[in-house]
Amino acid sequence: MFVRSMLFVPATKPAMIDKAVASAADAVCLDLEDSVAPEEKATARANVVAALQRLDFGPRLRIVR
Repeated sequence: MFVRSMLFVPATKPAMIDKAVASAADAVCLDLEDSVAPEEKATARANVVAALQRLDFGPRLRIVR
């Protein structure tokens, strides 16, 4: 797969994840590292699991960082 565009989304922002999945980006990276404060890590992990279960990413590459 050739990736021209990749969106990095903080996993603490479910609405931003939804928008990224609806975009024309070739890849969506759900970020659990730099964009997430240590006290929000558990919530961010739960958001990633929920997003991967409920959203249709279509042909987009899904990355969890």
